[in-house]
Amino acid sequence: PTPGRNPATSQIDPGWEGGWLTKFSTGVRQHNTFSEGGNRGSNTSGWSSDGGVRIDGDRLILTYQDDRIERWTRVGHRMVVEHWHPAKNFPAEKPTVGIAERVR
Repeated sequence: PTPGRNPATSQIDPGWEGGWLTKFSTGVRQHNTFSEGGNRGSNTSGWSSDGGVRIDGDRLILTYQDDRIERWTRVGHRMVVEHWHPAKNFPAEKPTVGIAERVR
């Protein structure tokens, strides 16, 4: 691997890279940007955090620096996003669920 690159994220399908807008069942809207270097997430309530991305079969697992974790699963051109906070609740506890669409 190239120095400074995260080997897990360098294998991400190019279709995952770029901007995504998630609408959660709680009404929260979250914007994520995926790149070779990881993930940057932010939402409408002022939260933002960088994080890592790893591939788990056909899913992405996002780990944020502020004790949150998400599992993203592709369904057609959208993603089902499962969100746990704190991260220790993953995967045993019920997640907050949202649907993500590409931002162009």
